[in-house]
Amino acid sequence: LVLSAYLSSPDTDNGDAPLSAHWMRAVNLAQIAELARIRTHREEDHPTLGSAVKVGVKDEEAFEVLQLLVGVLNETGRILQEMGTNSLGVWLRETLERAKGHGFQVVRELASTFPAFRDIHEIDGEPVYLLKKAFWLVTNVALRYQDEQMSFTTPSTEGFPIFADNVVPSEFIFSRFVSTRAHELSKSTDSDKAWLSEWTEPELDAWIWNEAKGPGLRDVERIAEKGTVYY
Repeated sequence: LVLSAYLSSPDTDNGDAPLSAHWMRAVNLAQIAELARIRTHREEDHPTLGSAVKVGVKDEEAFEVLQLLVGVLNETGRILQEMGTNSLGVWLRETLERAKGHGFQVVRELASTFPAFRDIHEIDGEPVYLLKKAFWLVTNVALRYQDEQMSFTTPSTEGFPIFADNVVPSEFIFSRFVSTRAHELSKSTDSDKAWLSEWTEPELDAWIWNEAKGPGLRDVERIAEKGTVYY
């Protein structure tokens, strides 16, 4: 979607660049469907005339995905414009400069500023914080700029948790894991788990994701919930 947005947009300096605040606030469902190559209708046989006549039927699942995408983009663009910021990239750079290397501060600001990054759910009256996208974004910034001289200090990711989403718990259940913390798993006397003591939770997450794409695990049914942009 991001690549399509850039490739299909003309060079411009008037604020209409793809993923600028103005573009995100104004983009609509039809535009996102075209950029993401998502078909909004499917052909089916006519209910009375049979296969000789095809009719277009609205794809409800496709529309749900598109509405979620457009909602996030429009809302994020609106918030950025109300703050007088041209893009999410500009906002992130300024936030990184203020954070002075404190990764958790950047995560907090992402979650408190943009609802799309606020993966928080209440269970039995207690808040459960996922914040996968915020942790994932800050981690990727840290990896990308760790050896470069920038206007900001590369954010520290020490202590970051696993990137909780719908894949990780599905794989844990399938593999009969009972704990997500690498240092707890490493306490086992089994020599085949000793290597976990040197891993961070994001690194464990990357390993789980890689394993999940392998033979036999790709077909494991994932936890699924409609109407959410959490994952």
